[in-house]
Amino acid sequence: MKSQEELLQEARARGAVIINENEPGSGFADDLADDVACIGGKAGTPEQQMRYDDPAVMEMQKRAEDAAAYLLNHAPAEIDEANRRLRQGNIDLVRKYRFNFQEEYTDWVPGRVLKIGDFLKFLQSIRPDAFVSDYQIMGLRGLGFIEGGQPKYSGIGIMDIAPEWSQLRLDRYQQPVNLKYRGWRDVLLTCIKGGFVTESKCDLIFGKPSGPRSRPWYRQLYAIRNNSCGECHKQFCECGYSLAWDRLRSDAHSFSVPEEVAKGKRQEVYESRIFVP
Repeated sequence: MKSQEELLQEARARGAVIINENEPGSGFADDLADDVACIGGKAGTPEQQMRYDDPAVMEMQKRAEDAAAYLLNHAPAEIDEANRRLRQGNIDLVRKYRFNFQEEYTDWVPGRVLKIGDFLKFLQSIRPDAFVSDYQIMGLRGLGFIEGGQPKYSGIGIMDIAPEWSQLRLDRYQQPVNLKYRGWRDVLLTCIKGGFVTESKCDLIFGKPSGPRSRPWYRQLYAIRNNSCGECHKQFCECGYSLAWDRLRSDAHSFSVPEEVAKGKRQEVYESRIFVP
């Protein structure tokens, strides 16, 4: 059995500085701190402190690295299966928050791009009293009409340069978050649903859309005409598709009515520019 003094001498020989209670903070010398490793063993024994280049320390480090590499590249089948079930379970849990045909809204299909002035000019061919707000909120200008002599907000806004078709923004779980771009076709759908314009007039002025991306347009028109879902044909949708309408068209902004419009003047468009004569 080695005495304490013998253990201290061996520690000094290994490069350690003996801690002195009268000198708080003393310990390993700064230039030796990176060369000393602490391993298993009873405190105060030579096995407690060994150099990092000691064969025993290097062997333990290699075993730890080999074990980590094995777990990374050869995960047990039961762990892999448990992870697969967990991922699938998470997907199933959030799937119900998606709506049918969601993929039709996620691809970027700009279609016919319209400046807000051109859109308003076409819309005024149907409703001369249509107007837009002076200012943007979150990249949108409110769209309104004069109803009963009073300005009335339609419940939706339009971009200054609007694609024909909207694009939906998804989170990392592929759940709808909001609209990345709002298409002017969705603006028309809201106006049709609100009774501000008719489907036939929109077809006449803006034209009937065609192609795969136009499918949501016709599905929503069916729902508006029949007051029921175009998929499950129920007024209170059970298939989840009708959720698409609210998610795509919802607008939480309150736009102020332009001062001149509030006074009874009409907005006009010249070369895509909106003005009040």
